[in-house]
Amino acid sequence: MSSTSSTAIFASITRVLTVTTADITDINEHLRCVWELENIGITAKKSSTKAHVLLEEFQSKVKYRDGRSEVSLPWNDQVEELNNIKGNAERRLRSLTERVIKNRMFMRDYDTKIREYFVNGFAEKLVNSAEAGISVYYMQQQEVVQQDRRTKNLRVVFDSSS
Repeated sequence: MSSTSSTAIFASITRVLTVTTADITDINEHLRCVWELENIGITAKKSSTKAHVLLEEFQSKVKYRDGRSEVSLPWNDQVEELNNIKGNAERRLRSLTERVIKNRMFMRDYDTKIREYFVNGFAEKLVNSAEAGISVYYMQQQEVVQQDRRTKNLRVVFDSSS
């Protein structure tokens, strides 16, 4: 009979938690320091000069009227002429019309939203642009529906990219 031997080694590491207290004279200042992002290792990126100029330009174009904000569409100064997307806009409108006709409630809701744009001055009836001597840009549109258990919110979204 053979005998076997084994050795067991047990190691113990003790961790110590030290708690210190400090007199806090201004609790608001202390809470502000606790929640400052820099104190937890997060620092804000420095914004570039270009981004800062763009932000200032955007903010200068925001106007407030009757409790609503009005912002002009962003404009690329390097583009001298917009693409003519009238055909694309008409195709998307035909597709939308086909979907709307199949669902009376959706048709009613969409019609209501478009009429609200006219009433609120966000849209206007197109006159014959050639006769009026004005430039016209057709924006494609589509619906965005957010629906939860109790409510359904329909918005009409316009695509102004050219």
